[in-house]
Amino acid sequence: AKVQHEQQCITEALYYEARGEGEIGMRYVLSVIHNRKNSVGFPNSYCKVIHQRRQFSYRNGVSPGIHIEIKPISPSDKIAYGLASGLAESAAWGQLNPSIRSIHGATYYHTTNVKPYWAKTMQKINTIGNHVFYRKKKDDNL
Repeated sequence: AKVQHEQQCITEALYYEARGEGEIGMRYVLSVIHNRKNSVGFPNSYCKVIHQRRQFSYRNGVSPGIHIEIKPISPSDKIAYGLASGLAESAAWGQLNPSIRSIHGATYYHTTNVKPYWAKTMQKINTIGNHVFYRKKKDDNL
């Protein structure tokens, strides 16, 4: 049941955060969630990372532990749902491709139409579609 719960959380996050970004966009978002799960200062499960307050805007107003039902209607949404579901299954079973795991240690991202205060303190990694990805600056560890 834990694997299914994790898979459902990840599918939902990838779908709502990156369904218009294709597989590469979803991989990047998954990388952020995965890297957070394995970083000090973040929760240690996919669902807990995804359900953290004010981290993923699609979850605003949704209580932790509550899943959002996904109803893909258009053909492109159905394809996106399939991609999200497949990536989520790999991650939930611990079979994540190592290239996804690292993606340069990204732990944050935002959409291109906002400029959050924290972005200037981070190291920019890449822009994929409408998302800009970051990691903490290396010198934070000195």
